[in-house]
Formats: sequence, structure tokens, C-alpha cells
Amino acid sequence: MRKVKFRAYDDFEDQTYEVIEISFKKNKIFTLYKGGLMNSYEIGELILLPYTGLSDKKKK
Repeated sequence: MRKVKFRAYDDFEDQTYEVIEISFKKNKIFTLYKGGLMNSYEIGELILLPYTGLSDKKKK
């Protein structure tokens, strides 16, 4: 069985982040910035996107 991965989109800053953890008990999404910095957001602040790991023909 494949592990489900997510990316988070912040429409205010127009950036996507790698999701490390989603905590429904704390109502938080923990993300990873470039350089290894971790940040937390409320669940409604970001848009969760399923991440497949696939790229298009332009390798993006």
C-alpha cells in the first residue's frame, strides 16, 4: 500500500509547502520550508493538495 502524501498551498503568499504532519486533535498542519524550517498552520489556513510524485512532460 502506498503512503499518502500531501502538499499545502498558501494562497496568501502564493507558495506550496511539503506537509510533514496533519494533527486533527490540535487542528494544525505542520509544514517544511526549504532549508529544514518547520511551521504550523491552522487547518483552514492552507489548501491541502494530494501529492502523487509524478511530473509532467516538462519535468515540473
